[in-house]
Amino acid sequence: MRSLTLRASSRRRPPLFLIASMIAGAIWIPSPTAGATERGIGLRPGAVWWERDESPNWPQQLRYDSAYLFRRANPDGVRIPLSRTGIGWTIALSPRGGLVAYDVGHTGEPSFNRESAANYEVAVSDTTGRDMTSFAGGIRLAWRPDGKALAIAIGCAPWVPVPALDSIVVWEPGKGTTLSRRVPPSRGLIGWAGPDTLLIGSSVLGPTTAVSYRTGIVSTSHHRGSNVSPDGLYSLYPTGDWAGVGVFDDQTGANLADTVVNLVRLPKLERVGPACWVRYRGRGHILAICVCSPWSGAAGEPHHRECLTGIVDVRTLRLVGWTKGRLVGPTADSRGAVIVRGSVLSFVGDGDWDKVRP
Repeated sequence: MRSLTLRASSRRRPPLFLIASMIAGAIWIPSPTAGATERGIGLRPGAVWWERDESPNWPQQLRYDSAYLFRRANPDGVRIPLSRTGIGWTIALSPRGGLVAYDVGHTGEPSFNRESAANYEVAVSDTTGRDMTSFAGGIRLAWRPDGKALAIAIGCAPWVPVPALDSIVVWEPGKGTTLSRRVPPSRGLIGWAGPDTLLIGSSVLGPTTAVSYRTGIVSTSHHRGSNVSPDGLYSLYPTGDWAGVGVFDDQTGANLADTVVNLVRLPKLERVGPACWVRYRGRGHILAICVCSPWSGAAGEPHHRECLTGIVDVRTLRLVGWTKGRLVGPTADSRGAVIVRGSVLSFVGDGDWDKVRP
């Protein structure tokens, strides 16, 4: 599922605007997984160091729009020389490692037409940049929790302001395309609920569509969002309220976001997100969520803001740890979180979270 990076505001925002901002400028967050081997993250630096007034902290050795693989043992990153060129910010490292999936928009070509499937693409390469496969018209993607399959959403009209999708393709390494299914048109985000169910979120708050990977049957899901917790009981999805992200109890339908955000206890709050599931100490319902204060600083001088990232047990609604810094997302296996502090990416594992409340 996905990076939920949004700005807190007293003015309600349309959910479609929130989905558009996530798709256009956010880092794709991999689905939670058990038994995976990859504790790195794939990303483009421009999708991390995008905040205003962060330019003094820009890691100058990194190219803004290139793809990099970061690991705890090598937090400086290794560039992935992707063979397909174009504009796209989504880079998803497989939970099993070895493969990266990414989106491409061919905006630099003279024949580019935003309202054409031919100018959108999802591609897969290995971590050396060797091309594996690609899917014309691909606009969104999600690795299965075990990393053995990749779901690709194929776009359709209307393309503006956010491309809609009307079909789903599933690809497995070594097997090729194993499912191709038409689905009700949606501008929503996609994800997995376990190994056998694909989820397609709605364009606005409403039912989520489920696609059975085993049978291809399309139905309505009981999940409120398409980013489902490892235990399958909770989910995340954009909302139009002040928090911008819903943290849903999928058994009751309750939105727990207000309580979750207040647990981090940042005195002055301007922005909420991103948020993602992490498998802290093997638990299946731990949410990492970032909150940031407003920018502060004298006119003409660099501005600063405080960001805290907390991990919350959404079943007991208890803050179980926190750290300073802005959340980037989970590692590919969801067993740790990646935090940015200035120009440095830090990998935060089970033993790295502070226990005393901020």
